[in-house]
Amino acid sequence: SFSRNTNLSKHMRIHSGTKPFVCPKCPKTFTSKGDLTRHAIIHSGQKPFSCNYCHLSFGRRDKLLRHEKRHFPQENAEDKSQELQMMRENLSIYSTQNNEHNDEEKQEGSENMVITLDPFNHNNFSTG
Repeated sequence: SFSRNTNLSKHMRIHSGTKPFVCPKCPKTFTSKGDLTRHAIIHSGQKPFSCNYCHLSFGRRDKLLRHEKRHFPQENAEDKSQELQMMRENLSIYSTQNNEHNDEEKQEGSENMVITLDPFNHNNFSTG
């Protein structure tokens, strides 16, 4: 449930694909004003978030944090392992639900999706 109508409206735009917020500098569109504002930093050239370990700077804090974790791969291995386990559990739940649904509506010649999970964000998706 949503506590505000604006939150419900934003959520419904995700499902409908409606993206009323248009970037004035490129053709990209967004479901929320916040997403457009975050995107606009790309065009400003501003990179206010600097890595504490090297010379790189980023326009977004989340990109900096992801980058800084790469300086210490061993320290992040446990976090990635837990993340990978969660992804596997979610995929297992989805696969079970999807298989039950597909058994009812099997179509000849349908594609199977193969997802290779890598704890260091090198996930590969392919159809076969």
